[in-house]
Amino acid sequence: MDRHYFVTRMPDEPGTLHQAAKIVWRHGGNIERIHFDRRIDRHTVFFEVECDERMYLIIEEGLKEIGYIRTEVPEPAFVRFRVKLPNVPGALLSLLEDVTLSDSNIAFLEFDARDVERMLTVSLTLEDSSRAKELLEALQSHHPVEILEHATTGDRLDDTVFYLRFAQELRGLLPPGDDGFVLRLLGKINHIVQDLQGRGEEPEVTFESILCMGRALLSSRGPGFHCDVQTVNMGDAKLHCLQMPCGGNVSIIEGRSGTLMVDSGFGIYHEGLRQAMNHLGIDQIDHILQTHGDDDHSGGARFLDSNIHASRETVELMAQANRAHGSPLEDSVLEEVYTTLIHLFSDYAPPMNVETWPEADDGLCHGLGVMDRTLLCDEQVWVLRGLDGHQIG
Repeated sequence: MDRHYFVTRMPDEPGTLHQAAKIVWRHGGNIERIHFDRRIDRHTVFFEVECDERMYLIIEEGLKEIGYIRTEVPEPAFVRFRVKLPNVPGALLSLLEDVTLSDSNIAFLEFDARDVERMLTVSLTLEDSSRAKELLEALQSHHPVEILEHATTGDRLDDTVFYLRFAQELRGLLPPGDDGFVLRLLGKINHIVQDLQGRGEEPEVTFESILCMGRALLSSRGPGFHCDVQTVNMGDAKLHCLQMPCGGNVSIIEGRSGTLMVDSGFGIYHEGLRQAMNHLGIDQIDHILQTHGDDDHSGGARFLDSNIHASRETVELMAQANRAHGSPLEDSVLEEVYTTLIHLFSDYAPPMNVETWPEADDGLCHGLGVMDRTLLCDEQVWVLRGLDGHQIG
């Protein structure tokens, strides 16, 4: 039996959860986890169901038939307007009927009959921006409405559409793809939200920091790319140290008979790295020595036609696509999702064919085990085993 995520959109009315659970039960599914928090999203409910693949598809179809399964990520909207209410019974009721039909969530409402102009101010959040135009047309056909604000992004979209806000921002940072991937990712993101809330932490803060990293990477590639370079002469060799915009230093050693690179930086910077190499008069990297498997150190290796060297543990970590591999946090959903998103943001392209260092230690150097002593580009290279404090390998 496997666990499957369901991202559902349920009507805000009694009995909906009961109806969904009945479909899962009817087809032999066992609900292992469920999460709903009206404070951050009044319609989105997450299920994690244990069942086989065939039953999963049947349950999904059953939920689709009653309109509970999300198949795409709608674009939420925020609308703020003022309307003059006539001084007759039922005037507010008529307006609220239009609001209800549009499936809007009232974020702010203010009216006082003592106001001579009898103006009602309303702020609404809509899950689907396509309904906003429909709502405004309906309101304007019945009432003299003044639109004060209409937005589909930003902070004005309140936390009652948290998942949709996050999905929209995420989609703007990722390569083009289908909504199915984003919805599957939302299932894991909800898992993290539940864990963070259980520890008394704010999920919005955590995910904003991840989005911030994505924005920084995208804005610092191409025309926004820059790097600081220091060059040190070392006898017959020359060392160039390149500091990339969002981290991940790249070191290039021009040896007596070739060029070595220590770490390859974020994949998203591969064009900028090429330009920096051209500026230094370097057109070929013969060997890349990977210190560890983080995106900012190994993410650009596949863009360079070079011999790649790394430890066995680093190769395993890159294959697992989880930066927490081999640590106590390996089973953390947050670490898994963070790795997935940073891979996507940074155009992660780790090496495919890697020559691993020997397993046996060959003595000590300053308290660290010597994994290998080898000659690369006529330069003597000593490979020291790390202590795995930062990351395995």
